[in-house]
Amino acid sequence: MSTEATEVVVVIGPGSIGAAIARQVGAGRTLLLAAHDDTSTQAAAGQLRADGYEVALQTTDISDQAQVEALAGTAAGLGSVTHVIHAAGVSPT
Repeated sequence: MSTEATEVVVVIGPGSIGAAIARQVGAGRTLLLAAHDDTSTQAAAGQLRADGYEVALQTTDISDQAQVEALAGTAAGLGSVTHVIHAAGVSPT
């Protein structure tokens, strides 16, 4: 068993751009994908897992402070957060 801390990359909004960035920085790290849409998040996770990435998911509405705090707690529980990629858009409506 390794004693090295797991590095975690949090990807908020793992759509096309978020997933592309995750591929660049996620090798050898755990990716935590977060978005409000489970369907697209699960699709991105499936593609990344198929390519050999370690992936965790959490449904998160980034306009809800409690959900963002829960995401931070999940990320910290997975290991040492080394990157946060914010690729999500939020509509003002």
